[in-house]
Amino acid sequence: MSISATHSHIGTTPPHTLAAASAGLRVEVSADFAAIADIWHPLQANGTATPYQHFAFAEVYFRHVEQPAGARAALIVIRDGSGLPLALLPLAISGRRPFAVARFIGGKHANFNMPLLAQNAPVLSPDAIRDALRQAAGIAGIDAFAFHNQPIEWQGVRNPLAALASMPSPSNGYRLALEHDGEAVLRRALSKDTRRKMRQKEQKLAAIGPVTYRKATTEAEASAVLDRFFALKAERFAAQGIADPFAAAEVRAFLHEAALGQPGTDTGASGSPGPVSGTLELHSLYAGDRIVAMFGACTSRDRFSALLTAFDGDSDIARCSPGDILLHAMIRDAAARGFATFDLGVGEAHYKDKICDSVEPLVESFIPASASGHALVAGMRAKQGLKRAIKTSEAGKRAMALLRRLRARG
Repeated sequence: MSISATHSHIGTTPPHTLAAASAGLRVEVSADFAAIADIWHPLQANGTATPYQHFAFAEVYFRHVEQPAGARAALIVIRDGSGLPLALLPLAISGRRPFAVARFIGGKHANFNMPLLAQNAPVLSPDAIRDALRQAAGIAGIDAFAFHNQPIEWQGVRNPLAALASMPSPSNGYRLALEHDGEAVLRRALSKDTRRKMRQKEQKLAAIGPVTYRKATTEAEASAVLDRFFALKAERFAAQGIADPFAAAEVRAFLHEAALGQPGTDTGASGSPGPVSGTLELHSLYAGDRIVAMFGACTSRDRFSALLTAFDGDSDIARCSPGDILLHAMIRDAAARGFATFDLGVGEAHYKDKICDSVEPLVESFIPASASGHALVAGMRAKQGLKRAIKTSEAGKRAMALLRRLRARG
């Protein structure tokens, strides 16, 4: 299968053709989000896409976090011989040649990574994917590709990049199948005794104040939830001796825009801040006026994906399991809204084991695109292999726990 390449809007360079289109695949690379929005939006609306590759997530994250850090966008479009888009890979390039590495936009804040795929598109073969990446690397100046946390499939559709997998990811994803009746889902997932204990805990929590579940609908409410989230995470990470990934001003700006929408674009008739218009939903549990637990989530067609969570660490509140109470309320809400799958993202946690009914295996792909890229890939494979070994062994888990305790004391 032949592949041609088109260079589109890399930096300030105007588009020009590097090779004539043939009957095979065509590869284009752009650094301009707006220039390919007309391709991107139909793919995410009608095709297959995780919420972390939606335009509103990727563009906002790149603009706030990755571009200020010196990254370059590489938005790769793969078309068939007739010109119809088959796939889109929204990537960010870090470093300069001969050490330029392309990864999916979103970094550690994107749970899942895979291309956006056109509806009913033919599955791209491993050879076709490799050729497309090689052509894109030549256009954009990429030495290696590092694709982390890739699902093997998404809602029943195969991820073509998974065929190039180098190894399993250090952690898996966790999900729960939904049906229209949220209570039926909870009865299926939780024992009768567990449900009874949760009702008792909610009654104890109500002694602090009326327990209410809310989804933020105004800018003021969303801002208050995010401020509370940042404070709770800072406390928890400090206690665990872990660097806070939400502490950077750039990350906080991303989350604010993801939740609220762009400032000044949605106001009431009086000019006052209006309803939220972002892609990140904020769900909270209140005891009286106090936020005792919160989740941030993104959605993609029939899938509800939890992105971030925090809960009040006060002992009297924590023993009431506010995070679990909120999670169950969210499951009821997601089921009523017609979602088929509820996922709790990547990484091991006891609360995920209790509620999720399946584990989502993830893979890592490291693909060299130059002579120096082979050395980069060897190093990345070794690093991820060590990370997985630590996370999947009891000795490794104990060593990490000890290190975190020492950091917290220091």
